[in-house]
Amino acid sequence: MCKKELADGLLKYSKQWCVREGVDANVLHTWLFKISQLVHNRINFVVSNPLMVPKNKMSLISSIKKALSNSHEKYVLVPADKAANNGIIV
Repeated sequence: MCKKELADGLLKYSKQWCVREGVDANVLHTWLFKISQLVHNRINFVVSNPLMVPKNKMSLISSIKKALSNSHEKYVLVPADKAANNGIIV
């Protein structure tokens, strides 16, 4: 599976963050452990519940499109203030 790649990516990210912030690499050890546990639990859940995962990509894509369409019918996204990334869902 992709557990090794995820773990490697998290470790790389945490090292880069520690270097950028000028802190010891062990600062994020607890965070890395907790994130690794969450990822492990979610992967195990998906593996143990195969009926919850769509059989093909098209099914997944169509369900995402349907959910977005339903959201567009019910809600409007408007700018909150002058900052570019702030918005309000109405």
